[in-house]
Amino acid sequence: MKASRTVANDAPVALGLPDVQVAIVPWSRFVPADVDEWQALWEATGAAPDLSPSWARSLVEGHQLDVNRLQVLVARRAGELLMVWPFQHCSRRRLGLVGVDWVEPLQSTYCTRSGVLSRLDEAASAQLILATLRSHLRTWHWVHLHGLPASQALSPAWQQAAQRAGFPLQVKAVGQTPLLDLRQGWAAVVASRPKRVREKLRSMLRTLERAEAGDGPWRVEHFTEPAQMPRFMDLLLQIEQASWKHAAGSAISARPWEERTFRLLCERLAASGQVVGTVLFHEGRPAAHGLDLWHGQRVLGLKTSYDAAFARLRPGTLLTVAALSRYAAQGATEYDFLGDSGIDKREWTDQTYERVALRLYSPGWVGWVIHRALHLGRARGAGTRVPGRLWLPGTARLAALSMMVEGLGALHLF
Repeated sequence: MKASRTVANDAPVALGLPDVQVAIVPWSRFVPADVDEWQALWEATGAAPDLSPSWARSLVEGHQLDVNRLQVLVARRAGELLMVWPFQHCSRRRLGLVGVDWVEPLQSTYCTRSGVLSRLDEAASAQLILATLRSHLRTWHWVHLHGLPASQALSPAWQQAAQRAGFPLQVKAVGQTPLLDLRQGWAAVVASRPKRVREKLRSMLRTLERAEAGDGPWRVEHFTEPAQMPRFMDLLLQIEQASWKHAAGSAISARPWEERTFRLLCERLAASGQVVGTVLFHEGRPAAHGLDLWHGQRVLGLKTSYDAAFARLRPGTLLTVAALSRYAAQGATEYDFLGDSGIDKREWTDQTYERVALRLYSPGWVGWVIHRALHLGRARGAGTRVPGRLWLPGTARLAALSMMVEGLGALHLF
């Protein structure tokens, strides 16, 4: 049974898509009624794991998100599902005054590459989303998009769509992510590293070969089937609890909502053959783990950690050698380390890609005023003061913005 929806064609018609119907549907009406169609669209487009219904539902259930804030932008053509874009409608108050409202994709809670699930191209998808938000959603001050790879087509598509529709735009670099090319095989990866690293990697590979033959203290176990996921998660949590990340509060084991999310993710995505869990044992004790996802011929490095008691043995590095050499042998073309460019990741590759955050302000003079108020006196993207302009501390600027928004709202100007 399809979720009921109100269809309006003004946004698609304005974009030259008169045969496309769009609607914004409450999450609780779209899920679970249209999940099978959503799954079929995801499989047909070969989209990233974080655009799947399994990922979205795991985020909602694991993080126990307020479903009243969740909505789904849906596009269809002749009844066929073209696009699914789940989003959160967020609000924040400052200093007890009227606050600000913004929209962000549900996947921003935890994502890989911040894509859009659509049969349309990136430009048409971005334009349709912005046009639909503008015509269907009454109160919002900006759209926030985080972690977009700057080199992929979607980032410039969002920016061009914003400029075309008159949305004031802010672009901010948020980091560099290492990317390892595996197309030439594992031997080429080793040969590309400095001499001291090459020698270490070859030594570790010999250690792993002995382990595979049952010789020595190390053993590697891989987990890929849904029935294996409960045991893998138990081992993962045991390692995370003994890692430095747990004491720092950043381990999966330190955050119940993250544990719930990853248990659900592993169970659901393993059913589609995408999960690879790897555990490295030393003398029978779990020493390190890695959680990766296949996406076509690419592999996404989701999580990894090691038991701090084994730190001097470099179990994290040994596990990475085991995983990467295996992926190269299985025909993977690249390994995306995801996240920030830490020292441990840069040891493997010199190649990175830039990630950016975009903030697209509502069009018209109200959006322009909010955009300028939030960035008053600062050079765009540089975080420095502009000589000769008034500068206010962040709290004061937000207070001024809140009072301004309150006054504009009272006049029903937006």
